[in-house]
Amino acid sequence: MPDDWQTTTLGEVLLIHRGISYRSPDLSQEGEGMPFINLKSVKRGGGYRYDGIKWYTGAYKPEQVVFPGNILICCTDLTKEKAILGYPLQVPSDTGFDRFCISLDLASLEINEDIAILDFIFLLLQSAPLRSFMKANSSGTTVMHLRMKAVPKAPVSLPPLSEQRRIVDLVGGIDACIDALETQIEATRTARAGVLAELLSTPGDDWQTTTLGEVAEINPESVKGRDPTDVIQYVDIGSVSAELGIDL
Repeated sequence: MPDDWQTTTLGEVLLIHRGISYRSPDLSQEGEGMPFINLKSVKRGGGYRYDGIKWYTGAYKPEQVVFPGNILICCTDLTKEKAILGYPLQVPSDTGFDRFCISLDLASLEINEDIAILDFIFLLLQSAPLRSFMKANSSGTTVMHLRMKAVPKAPVSLPPLSEQRRIVDLVGGIDACIDALETQIEATRTARAGVLAELLSTPGDDWQTTTLGEVAEINPESVKGRDPTDVIQYVDIGSVSAELGIDL
C-alpha cells in the first residue's frame, strides 16, 4: 500500500441509516405517497433497477429519506449466490423525483466528505475485499441478511482525495465504454428478435405443421438422490437466465 494511503474502517468514513420496516397496507398505487426503493430495485451485482420502484404512504423518519446521488447498500438477499447482498446502488437522478424512502432491506450511507468521495466509496463497496467481508458477515438459509453491526468494522484503505478522484475518473471512462457496448448489444438483440419473428411467422409452402411432442421428447425426471461421492452439475430455477439460457 502506498505511504499516503490510510487504513481505517467503514465506520470511520460513513454513517449507516436503516430503511423502513413496512407493512403491505403502507404501499399504494403508483403516484400516491413517496417513491419507495426496495429489494426489487437492486440489480444483480449492484446498481439500480428502474422497474422495481413501489409507492409508500406510511410513516418515516428524516434519515429514511434519500435523494438523487445518495448511495445505498443492500442488506437482504433472496439469491442463493448472494448476488446483491452488501452491493451498492445509487439513487437515480433521472426519474423526475427529488426524494425517496427506502425499505428495511436497504441502508443509506452518509459519507464524511472530508476524507472520502462518494463515487470512490461506491467503487470501494464493489471491491473484492469488501465483497468477501459482506459475504462472511451474513447469515440465513433461504433469506440472507447482512449483519449490520459488523459493517462499520469492515477494514478499508483510503488514498488521498486527489487519488480518489483520479481512480473515479479512470473507472468512469471504462464504465462509459461498457454502457456504450451494452446499448449496442441491446439494439442487436432487438434486431435479432425482429428478424426471428419475421422468419418464423411467414411459413413457406414446403413447411409442415406439427406439434412439439412430435419434434422433441420431454424428460420430466428430476434428481431425487445420488451417491454423495458422485459429483454432478445441478440445474434449478435459479440457473435459468433470460440472456444466457442456462447459467451455470
